[in-house]
Amino acid sequence: MRLLVMSCSNRKIKEPALMPAWDRYDGPAYWVVNAAIREVSCPPTTHIIISAKLGVIEPTLPIPDYNVKMTPFLAKIQAPRIREALQLKVDEVKPSEILVFAGPHYQAAIMPPISWAGDVPVSAVWGQLGFRYQLLRAWYRGEVACLNGGFKVLASGLIIKEGDKFSLPRTEVPKAKRGE
Repeated sequence: MRLLVMSCSNRKIKEPALMPAWDRYDGPAYWVVNAAIREVSCPPTTHIIISAKLGVIEPTLPIPDYNVKMTPFLAKIQAPRIREALQLKVDEVKPSEILVFAGPHYQAAIMPPISWAGDVPVSAVWGQLGFRYQLLRAWYRGEVACLNGGFKVLASGLIIKEGDKFSLPRTEVPKAKRGE
């Protein structure tokens, strides 16, 4: 079992009723994961979401529509609670690896992972947005594996570290909203 830690999305479904967090968030990273799930048989993965307003939440948790952005101040205040919740999730799931897909303010709240992940390999996605989506899709499909601070391309054994100039096969971010 792997663990995907994703930040919430600025883009949300504008629906006044409560709805599951995974369905509420409607940004490109969510499109990429949902497309990967539909395309291929992906390795078993558990998801957890970091919300600027709600902290660490399960994808199935019914949430309201809201508009709170993670700031450096908010990240500092929430960091102890977020790290504690992540440690509980890691203890529950016992993942073989963890991917963090989150912007810099969210990463400030959860890094360094040694405080909550223990010996489990953790990689945070970096780089230009297109490359970040490529890494997310490749990891989700089981084409790359997490190393602490980098990735291993499973087909070739190539190791990618932050700052390396490397290109994965092009990944198009789906144009349509999820479910269409």
